[in-house]
This record gives sequence, structure tokens and C-alpha cells, in this order.
Amino acid sequence: MTKYQFSNISLVVSTIIIVALDYFIGYWLILLLIPLFAFYISLLVMGSASIRFNFYLKSLKRAAIPGKIVALTFDDGPDEKITPKILEILDFYNIKAGFFCVGSKIEESPKIVKTVFSKGHVVGNHSYSHSKIFDLRSTKNMIIEIEKTNDLIEKTIGKKPTLFRPPFGVTNPLLAKAIKTTGVISLGWSLRSWDTNGKIDKVVSRLKRKVHAGDIILFHDNRENTPEILSRFLPYLIDNGYQVVPLDKLLKVKAYEEN
Repeated sequence: MTKYQFSNISLVVSTIIIVALDYFIGYWLILLLIPLFAFYISLLVMGSASIRFNFYLKSLKRAAIPGKIVALTFDDGPDEKITPKILEILDFYNIKAGFFCVGSKIEESPKIVKTVFSKGHVVGNHSYSHSKIFDLRSTKNMIIEIEKTNDLIEKTIGKKPTLFRPPFGVTNPLLAKAIKTTGVISLGWSLRSWDTNGKIDKVVSRLKRKVHAGDIILFHDNRENTPEILSRFLPYLIDNGYQVVPLDKLLKVKAYEEN
């Protein structure tokens, strides 16, 4: 049972109790429904906005494993300018990461996706459009985006991915149905780099302060700041005894469907 389903059941039970008490006792107890429904709505919003809450569906977000082990992930690529720079940095440290690609960008830059895969990195699905209104669309349209991007990835690298990261990390009941129908595994994160922030010093400082064993760290390979942030953060991880492992190894899942 998801937290969403449990919340719905709790709401119904609480409503019945309040209505019954108001009927038999009175004292305007029915007014308790106002804060109850307000809390319920806030819960729905919070559950939708934070994938780490696992409210509507279960998303893999970190690994409970011994040792100082983490994984790096990059969203929103491929990018003709930034992705190659990130690959060069990862090559230098012999680190394998996960790249969650947008279908429309795969069509524009398939060679970069092939390079990402050939270097041993995991290629995942990040929707076709990465539209700001992705989560306002129907389940049917979400399924189309997921399957279209999976087909593009398979056409490009010869493997169909099992991992899907929802755009913006936003979830809802419609997306939960789409994920169940397509059979993909929803992936979140436990540490967001905020590399979308222009203040590199602040981003690096926060990453050093917040990183913990088992983290899945979110970066973006379409941001100008990311290569420098990565160049400054990776030495810190290594110097402090962290091991950066491939995403599928950290989570002990298969990144691609078996042929």
C-alpha cells in the first residue's frame, strides 16, 4: 500500500468518525473537517513535489549499504557542449555514472548517447519532452513519452533501459499508473546538487557538507556550472574515502532489459 492509498483510507475513516460524532454529540464538530481536508490537500501537494517522500509510488533514492559508497547521476542531456566535458572529467577519475536522457535531445545528439554508453555509464529514461506540464498530462500520454524514449535509447545503444527518472522529480497517481504499465523502475535521488544555482562555491560547499554513504547524487549535464562543480567535488569524495560506483551496482538492479 502506498502512502497515497493509506492517506485516502485515513481521510475516509476520519471523515466518517467526525460526521458521526457531530451527529450524536454536536458542538459543531463537523468544523473539524476543515483542518482535516486542508491537511490532506497539503499532503497531496508535498507528496507530488518531493519524489523522496515516496508518496504516490516507490522510487529508488538511496542505498542502505555499509561503506562510504555513492553514485552520480546526470539529468536533462545529452548536451553537445556540456556532456562531453563531464565525460572527460569522469574518465580522468575512472568513474562511471548514470545519465538520464531526454528523448527529444537523443534525436538531436545520438552520437553522444552512444559515447556515454560505450564508456560504461548507465543510460536511463527522463521522458521524451521534459515538459513543465508533463505531470498534468494523461496517463496515456505519459506512457507514450516513456515508451518513445525507451525505443529511442534502444535504437541508439541496442539496450532498452529499465530506469526512469520523472521530470523535475514530480509524481502523481497518473504517473504511478504509467510507471506500473510500462514496467520501468522509478528513480529519485537522496542528494540534490543544486548545480542549477549559479553560485559554484555555495553548491560545492553544500555538497561536501551533505554527502553521506549510499547517496544518489543529482547533477545536470546541460548546465554550464556542472563541470567545474564536479571537478571540485570529486577530489573531495576521493580524499575522504568515498567510492563512486555505477548506479546499477549501488542499487543492485539491472539497468537494461534482458534480450
